[in-house]
Amino acid sequence: MTQLANGTETTTGNEIYKTIKGKTPAQNLWYTKVATNAIFFDHLQDMIAPGYREEQKRKAERKFDRTS
Repeated sequence: MTQLANGTETTTGNEIYKTIKGKTPAQNLWYTKVATNAIFFDHLQDMIAPGYREEQKRKAERKFDRTS
């Protein structure tokens, strides 16, 4: 809260994202995880940090020497 009051860059959006994702019922079940990530959490992450998913995809491609 102090960072927000001082106007410095905060990670509040990411903290809220992690809290919501952690508290969502049935999100950790193997058969619902892919669906909830694709339908809800991927879009929420893009709103909080635009370009985050693309950066993670590029990082994984470099790590495993793959392209899509």
